[in-house]
Amino acid sequence: MTQARPAHAHLSIQEVVATAMENADRYYRVMTNGVSGTAKDPDNAAKAFKAVASQWLQQRQQACTVLAALTAAEVLFLGLLWRMTGDMAAPLTAAMMMTSVEYAFVRKLTDAGMKHDR
Repeated sequence: MTQARPAHAHLSIQEVVATAMENADRYYRVMTNGVSGTAKDPDNAAKAFKAVASQWLQQRQQACTVLAALTAAEVLFLGLLWRMTGDMAAPLTAAMMMTSVEYAFVRKLTDAGMKHDR
């Protein structure tokens, strides 16, 4: 038997955040209905959510741009190393070393996160 997937499973995180931003006004109006506070509280909460979500999307875009530039530089470096040495072993070794450092960093972050969750 296959497990049913939610309707939003095909959406990217950017689409989910954009949809949440579109619906923030309605969400906060419904969630604060009957709760004590001022009439502007839902509007303020929606504005705050939209500001944070917008900032998050911008930072994610900037991080993706930096990552693309770093990846292009890495590929260029390995290509030049291959061209200069005439041997595929040099860029292969360099690529393995770079990947092992990245793997160790991710593993360290993952282990630290797992210890924190306990």
